[in-house]
Amino acid sequence: TLFSYTTLFRSVWRSIYAKVGIGTYREDLYDVLVATPLIAGSVNYKKSFDVFDATLGYEDNESGMFQWGGEVSVKSTVNALCGTAKLTSDNTGTQFTGTHILLSNEDNFSIVARVHADFEANQYFKAKAHFGYTSYTEDAAAFIRPRVDLGLHLQSNPGKFHLDLGIDGGLDRKMESWLPTADTSSYPSGYQKKLVDMDPLWNLTFLAEYHLLDNLKFFLIGNNLTNQKQQLWPGVPAEGIDFQIGAYYVF
Repeated sequence: TLFSYTTLFRSVWRSIYAKVGIGTYREDLYDVLVATPLIAGSVNYKKSFDVFDATLGYEDNESGMFQWGGEVSVKSTVNALCGTAKLTSDNTGTQFTGTHILLSNEDNFSIVARVHADFEANQYFKAKAHFGYTSYTEDAAAFIRPRVDLGLHLQSNPGKFHLDLGIDGGLDRKMESWLPTADTSSYPSGYQKKLVDMDPLWNLTFLAEYHLLDNLKFFLIGNNLTNQKQQLWPGVPAEGIDFQIGAYYVF
């Protein structure tokens, strides 16, 4: 991936910047499909897709404790992730539900608008909020990345600790699904393609970091703390509550 960043204007309190990128992005969805026993009969998968994007952004922190900014991006996606899958009703991969899903992002052009607002009272309290909206030329593109994403995070930095409690959401998700039909002349035989509205995805998260040394820190991460039963797409559940613990060392 080739990426370029330049600052068009900078003053004490404000800056305007531009970013341009071109390259091939890897899509983790492929690995999910391979790993889950809920899907069988997959064909014609690609692990990546080619993208060009350009971004213009603005940052403002004139008011001291309060900082805000936003950016607008245009993105073109070609040779996108493609393939089909057949959903099964058990772990053996043999009892099919009769539902096919079309895992395909056709060549797509999108415009993305994002805004954020940060408030920092002191080292013990900081709040961060963000909102984003993506316009797709292909409705099915939203099944990988929702049209609307938003979040709110509360942070604190007491001493050598960094704490973050937040909630993030993805709304207005759609996907193309091949549903059973009596019309056997359709392709694949007996199935009809339909655009399906997906439920929103919400994720309550927690992060705790302890900086033992300048180049060594330990962390604890919690995801889906409310253990919501959600679906990435029909038949494929999102992960329940999970925790990660580890350490970073910077050489």
